[in-house]
Amino acid sequence: MSTNSHDNTVPAGYWQDAKGVLIPDTMVKPIDKERDALVKDIVARARPLHEALRDFKHRAFVDIQALIDLSIEQYGVKRGGRNE
Repeated sequence: MSTNSHDNTVPAGYWQDAKGVLIPDTMVKPIDKERDALVKDIVARARPLHEALRDFKHRAFVDIQALIDLSIEQYGVKRGGRNE
């Protein structure tokens, strides 16, 4: 259950469940609120890691391609080896 930070149509004092149903805050169990807070915290901490890994992967592939291009230029070989 969540107060849905992406959609501002959830009125104050309500939570929105996975099906989009509005639930009065007083009917949401404290453990469900704790679970929601934990998941949001974990996701917030994971986002920068995801972005860093994405950037690392992109840079690694760019660097590898540059090395391949340099090798092709220096040794006059075709991409893919003998079959191309």
